[in-house]
Order: sequence, then C-alpha cells, then structure tokens
Amino acid sequence: MTAPRLLKGLTLSLLVAILLSVLPTFAAAPIKAGSACTKAGNTKTYQGKKFTCIKSGKKLVWNKGVPTKSAFPATSPSSSSATDLAPSPATSPNPVSALSSDLRITASGALTNLEVCKTTDQTPDYAPVNQSFMRNGFPRPKGAIYEAKSAKVLFIPMSFSDYPFLKTSQNALRPLSDLDLATKAMKAVEEGFKELSAGRFQVKVDMLPESAWWRFNSTNPIVGGWGVNNFPKIVKLVEEEKSQFLFNDYDAYMFLTSHSSGSSSAQANFSQSLKNSKSGVANLALMSGDLVSHNTFIHEFGHALFAFEDLYLFSTAGQPPLREDLSTPDSWDLMAGNQLQLLNWNRFLMGWLQDSEVRCIKDQKSTTHFLIPFSNDPGAKLTLINLADGVTLAAEARDFGDEKRLLVYFIDTNIPHGQGPIKTFNTLLTKGKTRSIYGWDITVIDNDSKGVLFEVAKTDIDKYVAPEKPKQGPSIGQPDHPISLTGGDITRKGPTKAEIRWNPSNYQSYRIYVTATDNFQKVYFESNFKDSTANPLVVELSGLTCDVDLRVMSMFFTGKQGQGESRVEEITLKRTSC
Repeated sequence: MTAPRLLKGLTLSLLVAILLSVLPTFAAAPIKAGSACTKAGNTKTYQGKKFTCIKSGKKLVWNKGVPTKSAFPATSPSSSSATDLAPSPATSPNPVSALSSDLRITASGALTNLEVCKTTDQTPDYAPVNQSFMRNGFPRPKGAIYEAKSAKVLFIPMSFSDYPFLKTSQNALRPLSDLDLATKAMKAVEEGFKELSAGRFQVKVDMLPESAWWRFNSTNPIVGGWGVNNFPKIVKLVEEEKSQFLFNDYDAYMFLTSHSSGSSSAQANFSQSLKNSKSGVANLALMSGDLVSHNTFIHEFGHALFAFEDLYLFSTAGQPPLREDLSTPDSWDLMAGNQLQLLNWNRFLMGWLQDSEVRCIKDQKSTTHFLIPFSNDPGAKLTLINLADGVTLAAEARDFGDEKRLLVYFIDTNIPHGQGPIKTFNTLLTKGKTRSIYGWDITVIDNDSKGVLFEVAKTDIDKYVAPEKPKQGPSIGQPDHPISLTGGDITRKGPTKAEIRWNPSNYQSYRIYVTATDNFQKVYFESNFKDSTANPLVVELSGLTCDVDLRVMSMFFTGKQGQGESRVEEITLKRTSC
C-alpha cells in the first residue's frame, strides 16, 4: 500500500472512531414485570435485575426479576466518589430480600378483592341516637379517626381542694410537679404515635394554660379501681360548672388529676354524649392519680380517637370455647397489654396501612406470600383470610432477633368488647413450621432478616363453623352466670307504648333500649343506666312505633351504673296494626 493510500485509510478509521465516541449510546429495551415475552426460560438483565420469561395462565410474561450483583468493579475513594455509581443491592442501605422476588409468590391479581377482607363488625350496637360504639372491624364508627394524617388532643388539668394540680415540686421525694409529669406525658404521646405509625400519623397535644385549668372547690370525686365509670361525674361537673366550655376544636380531650390523687383511674369514652359539643358528643379520656404510665395514655387514646375495643379479658367467666394455644395479644398490641406495639389489623383499622400493603384470600386452594414488618419500606405487611362474616385469620411478620418470624392471629368481631375479639398464637412461626387452624395450613417456607415467605393452603379440616345466633326471647339455662333472669314478657299498651316485665336477681343496675330490627342505629327508647335491685322489674317503654318489628335489648349488670359482669337479652316486639 502506498503512503497516501495508507494515510487515507488511517484518516477514515480515525474519523469513524471519533464519530463512535460522540454518538449517543442506547440502553437495552426496557423490561417490565408482567409484560409479554416470547419464549419460556429466556432471561434478560435490565437495571440490575435478571428477568425470566415464565408462563402465567395462557400467556408468556416476564417475572418480577431477581437482583444481580453489581457489574461495576470495586473502586477506591481516590478513583471514584460514592455518588458516582449507584450502589448495588449488596451495599444498599436497605437491601431487598431475595425472598421478595421468589417466583412462587402469588400475583396480586390472583388474590381476593380486599373489600371481602374488610370484614364488617358483627357486634350488636347498643348506642343511643347520635352515639357510636367502639368497633373491631369495618366500617369505622362515625367520629373515629380513619385514614387521617393527624389528630389534635387537649389535656385538661383538674384541680380539687384535697388534691390540687401542682405546677411546682413539693419535696425531694417528688422532684417533678404535676405540670412536669403532664408535659412529659404530652411528649411521650406524640412520640409514641409517631413510632407506632412509622411517621404516617401525628398527634399534636395541647394543654390548657395554667390560667384556664379547671379548679373546683369540691373534693376529688374520681373513684379508683378497674370497672368504675367516672364519666357521669365528669359530665356532671361539665354541665354544672363548665357549661361555657366548648368541646368543638379537638379530636379528643384528656382530663388529668394530680399524680398524688388518692384514686387512680384510667379510662376513655368514645362518642360520649355531651351538651357542650356542637355534634352532641365528644371523645373523652381520663388519667387520675397516674401521670407516669405513658403507654396507658396512648391506650386510652386508642379508645377515644380510634374507637378501639379492649383486647384484654374483662372476665374469664362465660367465655366462648376456643383453642388452648390462642390467647389475648398482651405482647403484641397496646389495647391488650402495656407494650408499645400494635397489630397490623389495628393499623389497618386506623388507615395507616394502604390497600396495596394488604393481601386478601378466601377460597384459593394455595397461595404464597412475602411479608415484611410494618415500616415505610415498600412491600406487603398483612395477609388476611376471610373465614365468615366478621371472622378473619391474619398473618404478619414480626421481629425476632436478627430475623423475622410469622405471627398468626384470629379476629372474631362477633365477640364483644372485653371478651377477646382478637386471639393470637403464643409461638411465632419460623422456617419449616406450620400452623393449622380452621381449615387452613399456614407454612413458613423461608424467613430472613427482611421478612417471611409462607404458603397458605386450604384443607377444610377442622373448618371454622360460625356459632348459632341466640334464639329470640330470654336465654334458657345459664347456671354459671351470677345474674339469674326469668320473664321477659312484653305487653303492648298502645301504638307507641309497651311494658316489659323481668324477674332478675343478683343485679344492681340495668339498661333497656329499643331499636329497629333492620337498623340498630334507629333508637326508639333508651332508659340509660338505672341502679335497681327490684324483683320483679317493670319498665315502661315509650316513643315506639307500631308499623315495624322492634328489637328490645335488656342489659343487667352486677355493679351499679352498668359496671361489673353483664347479661344481655334480646326480644323481638312484633309490629301490630296502628
């Protein structure tokens, strides 16, 4: 080759090289999980994931992909800064678990519509007009905080002549004043809700300024001890001495007495009837004689803000039979114990869990799931199995040392407040372990530091059978119940009046109300709580209607003002010609 021709060839090669260096480079065609592919078994790598072509039904689609090791060589700080290259999964601050990409995980499209698992609460509603009862299912009661980002609560210090609410310390044995303790409690409540919600929900706590504290010349009327309802006394104080105070600006109100008060009491009333409220009701809580149990504050706001039921047992007498390996969730939920914990079912009722974070099944023969504990990390956090109306099995991942394990529990909204509507298993499931309950096998396939991979299989062995609804009319044969009851005869006294007659014994108070049979919120008559030991007991029912069937609810209690053990009887008063 002559020199000119050689030079010409080199010049052309150099030109091509220069052009190639400045032309833009094109990435591989994007791959998306679920998009169509051509041949089963083919693999492609895209954006740090290896995708495999799989058969889904009659279609060939790309799977979710499995993270691959970084293709970049290790670099020293001198050769490249940490921000020059995207971190590989191995060095990511929050590496994704390989289990989350397991090909066996059931696609969301093969699951049951989540509305089926938003189980309707089956607890009878005993509330009068404009009031709501606490609930353990859907829909959430009117006035309960749901799907909100924040709430406002107000602390109201109450100072009495024998137990003033103090703003200064009294002695070395009590270095913190009532005001100091209340201020610490305010901060603990705000931080506690932030921790429980992973920052998804904020509570702002205010306190009445000292000049506006409620000061009374009378002695402290609060009675200590579990089961004593102090709210009638507080409502009386409000109506008689604080009638100008309006309960309109906050989602809940917490009444405080001095930490040195002789009677310690912690309780809450959701949707308490109150004349000083524009809506006619207010959400109230009380902490008397104990300003240091901060988790108890949050527990009471669980009632007052979210309409949660107590998950501990008020009494073991008359409890429905249930498996021995199930118990109340004392260690798992603040509504049952004193640990700053919540079940994800309760977070679901709060609206803190998004629908995309909850998986629902009902009749599928076999499904596979991967769950991570509650956090702001993306991923499913709760699996629900619908067993019957108001009855659900639930599974969620929980921390156990350096790994996650599976917590399984049983929700029955037919069981009322304080009688154990939620029961949890005592042992967390780990790899290879199975829990069999009510026609379902729940088996952990694998678990790691990020979450739990498990299978749910329908067996129909020991299938859940809903208990029969109690028959209309007085219950027969309850020898274990302390309240003896016969009678229940109802006599019409006119289109809008009737009379009910009972023969009760071993009771100290009662409550009788009448609702429509098809709408428990429609209340025709309400006696409120009445202290009585009369036998026979005859109650006049007024304000009735004659053109629909009516539901007459009679409640008897072993203590005064609706306290202690209860016995409830339901009788239908048939419609009549007007």
